[in-house]
Amino acid sequence: MSVGSYRFKSGVSAFFEMATADAREVLPDHLEPIEVTHQRSILSVTAFLFDDSVVGPYTELMFSVIVPPMVAEWGQHAKAGFFPFLAATSSAEARRIKSERFHFPYHPDDIDAQFIETNEKLRVR
Repeated sequence: MSVGSYRFKSGVSAFFEMATADAREVLPDHLEPIEVTHQRSILSVTAFLFDDSVVGPYTELMFSVIVPPMVAEWGQHAKAGFFPFLAATSSAEARRIKSERFHFPYHPDDIDAQFIETNEKLRVR
């Protein structure tokens, strides 16, 4: 099955501390969260403004826990690993297609994420 094209105009990530116990709850057994301090792990929230996709323009929020990267036997190695555990979008069709193709759990309702760009910054609300 073809994945299709998903081009985004803007994307921004923010990192937050979260309880390691909470991070472990959303991870499969074979993964461990990276801790920044004792019992504190990292939550990544990434916002995308897709301007060209198989379903048209939409916004998406992706929530991930930072984990050690998977190391391949050959080739370049990743410097970080992200385990996405929840996504939310402004498009029901994007939710349907991406949950079928990528198997991410999606928040069931549309979101209203707005990207506000100025010359100096990008704000998502």
